[in-house]
Amino acid sequence: MSRYTGPLLVMASDERSELWAIVNNAGILRGLSIETTHFQDFIDSLEVNTLGVVRVTQAFLPLLRKSKGRVVNITSMAGRTKFTFMAPYYMSKHAAVAFNDCLRREMEDWGVKVISIEPDFFATQLVNNELVNKTIDQTISFVPDDIRSDYGENYLNSFKTTKNYFFCFKGSNTNIVINDIDSAISLKHRILFMNLVLVISQQ
Repeated sequence: MSRYTGPLLVMASDERSELWAIVNNAGILRGLSIETTHFQDFIDSLEVNTLGVVRVTQAFLPLLRKSKGRVVNITSMAGRTKFTFMAPYYMSKHAAVAFNDCLRREMEDWGVKVISIEPDFFATQLVNNELVNKTIDQTISFVPDDIRSDYGENYLNSFKTTKNYFFCFKGSNTNIVINDIDSAISLKHRILFMNLVLVISQQ
């Protein structure tokens, strides 16, 4: 996307309308341990989870500054924490949270609100068991023979067990996040704590 493609399309559709908000919600989940993760998984995670947010936001900021609208970015609690494994995901989400924090300060004088919604695990396609297992198998298939020999097959196969442990905590009611997105777009809150979903804004 060209930096100005988005605004031009919106303006061409109706010159009388204004853009009130954008919502960045795309995301992928990649990574095992750092040594067993293909470098491309780091690139892909940053490309989608971080740089995708930057691209879309840059494209629409001119219109949002005119309307004094708001940017709503869905990041993750992974942007505030870190655990063993899934380094590409945690890196990309930490970067996205930092982007939000910087943008929030830069947009303050323009009256543009920047909201970071940071959910825990929810039952979305991101944590679809079948898809994640396929991703793990694909990642393992790229592990070099010497690394595979050092760690052993049991270690590599244990990632699925570890994944199952984390996924036990995923929430099933995605309306919690949807409602927070709706509130972020339409209401004026400073900080909302709603069912483990953290929304950070600026008055």
